[in-house]
Amino acid sequence: SEKSDDDDSDDDPDDDDDIVEFHDDLLLMNPATGGEIYVFGGLQAKSVTILGSGHTTHLSAETVRATTGDLTISDSLLVDGDCFLTADVGNIAIRPTNLGQGGMVDAENPNGSTATTDTLTLSAAGTITFEKAMGSTDALDKLTITKATDVTFNQSLVVDGDVTINATGTVSFLGNVTINKGGSLTVLGASSITFSSGLVNLNDQANGSGGNIILEADTITLPLTEDAITANAAGSTFTLRPTSTSRSILLASPPASTSGTLNLSLTQLSKIDTATFAHIIIGHESDGHANSGYTNAVQIGAINTQGLYTIETNLEVYGSTINVADFSSPDYVFVVDGTLKLDALNNIVINNEIEAGVRGAGDRNAGTIELYAKNGYIKQENPTLNLDARTNEAIRANRLIVRASTGIDLP
Repeated sequence: SEKSDDDDSDDDPDDDDDIVEFHDDLLLMNPATGGEIYVFGGLQAKSVTILGSGHTTHLSAETVRATTGDLTISDSLLVDGDCFLTADVGNIAIRPTNLGQGGMVDAENPNGSTATTDTLTLSAAGTITFEKAMGSTDALDKLTITKATDVTFNQSLVVDGDVTINATGTVSFLGNVTINKGGSLTVLGASSITFSSGLVNLNDQANGSGGNIILEADTITLPLTEDAITANAAGSTFTLRPTSTSRSILLASPPASTSGTLNLSLTQLSKIDTATFAHIIIGHESDGHANSGYTNAVQIGAINTQGLYTIETNLEVYGSTINVADFSSPDYVFVVDGTLKLDALNNIVINNEIEAGVRGAGDRNAGTIELYAKNGYIKQENPTLNLDARTNEAIRANRLIVRASTGIDLP
């Protein structure tokens, strides 16, 4: 092995800036009952395997890096300060010992006990797996995954701050997800995101607002329970959008094929307690308008239960084109309890009845419908196959704002 710093004779052996580099695989073992492993300096090796007792590996403001293989911690992990786990070409796994002990990830410093923030940043060319609970005793202040294929949380996840995940494969949450202190949950670049069982809660505020959720994937599966995703502090937003630049979006079960789409059906929407969010945002947005780098066409359906809102808060929809689809029954009406914004790069076509509610009494913008077509037209028309036999179906709002490049036709 060798140290990566200059090998001065007066080097402090306890200097946390030292990195110990091994040119072979590294195995650290302390499996005896109650055994602990302390990492006070950086470690680098071809692969890194820690086999502990389950009680515990302590990582203190340093980087552990596997350069050509996997990084595996079979032990509980306590994170002290800003810590980094990296597998340049392999996978990262934090799991119990062979005897089933440990595997949890927690902060070294109990919440509020010191000024130290405990954060964990991971990067892997392959998969990242957390086999046991994170934050069940003392939550991290931030969790960041800068790179991975698949990311899996097998049990509950609790973080007292932001969770940011960049992944190209499947991101799976198999237990409860709790984000405290106004933190946000952000997943970017994924092929799919799956919430199996459990609840998702955003708690508290930061800088006067609740945290946000951004889910970016070509397939999104929300939890099994209705209203499972909840914002418990005012001001939170929930964004759902595809990763692929041209993948179509189906919102609220329009009568269309779901193949090859980001399908945000009525069943999926029922898993979100939309009334607890300030805004639901669908699609890619930039500076308040549809992002010109994406060509995601959007089709919008409706709910057919009288007295129920399709979305129980303010809704923003962004796409290359937007079509509000017609149904065979006139009972299908697209209604939001708040403002409705449809913003397209090209055309907006409205074939069905739409309505914006009056959420926020006394707010002059409550019940506003805003339609914007940057390069196209906005048209209310009867479909060629008029299944419900209704013509010129109503647009209901307290205020209607319409802007288009090549024409407006709202008879």
